[in-house]
Amino acid sequence: MRTTPTPSVLPVTPIDPADLRRVIQMHERFISGQAGGERADLSYRDLTSVDLRQRNMSKANFAGARMARAMLGGTFMNAANLYCADLRMAHFKNADLTRADMRGACLRGAELSAAVMVEADIREGTLTDTNGRRLVHPGDSPDPTADISCITARGTDLTGAQLSNAFIVRADFTGATLRRTNLQRANMRSVILDDAVLEDTNLTGADLTGASLKGANLEGAVLVDADITGADLTGARVDPAALKRTRTIADAAENADDRLARLDGILDAHKAWVETGGKDGTRADLSKLSLAGRKLRGADLSTAGLAGCDLRDADLTGAVLAMADLSGADLSNAVLDNADLRGVNLQNALMIGATLTGCNLSSLDIVGNDRQSLPANLTGARLDGVNGRGASFRGASLVGAEFGQANLEGADFTGASLSGTGFAGANLNGAKGLV
Repeated sequence: MRTTPTPSVLPVTPIDPADLRRVIQMHERFISGQAGGERADLSYRDLTSVDLRQRNMSKANFAGARMARAMLGGTFMNAANLYCADLRMAHFKNADLTRADMRGACLRGAELSAAVMVEADIREGTLTDTNGRRLVHPGDSPDPTADISCITARGTDLTGAQLSNAFIVRADFTGATLRRTNLQRANMRSVILDDAVLEDTNLTGADLTGASLKGANLEGAVLVDADITGADLTGARVDPAALKRTRTIADAAENADDRLARLDGILDAHKAWVETGGKDGTRADLSKLSLAGRKLRGADLSTAGLAGCDLRDADLTGAVLAMADLSGADLSNAVLDNADLRGVNLQNALMIGATLTGCNLSSLDIVGNDRQSLPANLTGARLDGVNGRGASFRGASLVGAEFGQANLEGADFTGASLSGTGFAGANLNGAKGLV
């Protein structure tokens, strides 16, 4: 069987500030048609936190560049090449990204309010080395899907933009214009689209579970096989005939409703499965299920399938989630005090505002003939504002994770992978393993 090679970290090179200023000046001469100008080639450069506000970088080449937390407010980037660029937490407010090539880019947590992104291309994209191995930025997902989760795009103009298959969970598009935008098969769980314009937008197969579309204009929108389970369409303008072609609680959620009704039985069967090493019972599969606000104190969910699960505000105090798959799950404001999450998979999970005091997110030692240590995977996770006082992240993969404004007093990061991890404004008093 042919297997996909494990991705490698995309190599980027720094640039001297004086050289960067020269490149920008030459580019602006190029854009204005002056003699001696030259198009900027900043591909595969480390431009972390670069300040390009109000500059004219239209048509510049930023392919593969690392631009996390870049300051790009009011910047002209018309037709710029941002292919597979790392744009996490970047500030694009009032920027012009008309027809920009942003395929495969990571925009997680970026500020894009009032930006112009008309006909921008934000579909899949990938970079590979000569051996066919995929190259990714620290914290990037191993698949080529564009990640624009948790962005703020209030009042943004995305007319005609291409976002098919994009990962857009928990984004805020309040008052945005998405007219004729291609959102086929996009993951838009818990997205805010209040008062947004989605006229003639293609939402075929899109996942709008739990989305807010209050007052949105969906006239002419294509909603074939779109999942609007739990979506709020109060005051929305939408063709009733189009709604009949969606997947709603009556059909798409039938399996979810059944699993919820049998939740206690599923948990009991899972407990038996764990205790007997798989001889009895059944491993719990609660993936993509809404368990928001559930009381699951002390529950044994070790090795359970919880990928994409909605666990917002859930009480998981003292729960056992060792080796569970919580990739892409939403645990915002969940309580996980003293929970056991050793070896857990929380890649690209949302844990904003969660309580993790005394939580164990360290590696799990697997005893056997070939003794192994399985690290907790929090690659690309959002942990902004968490209370992780005294939590253990020993040996965990925190590549590209964000701990902005978090309380991490006394937390243990010994042996953790911290490439690209953000700690802006975090309380790190007494934290270990960060030196």
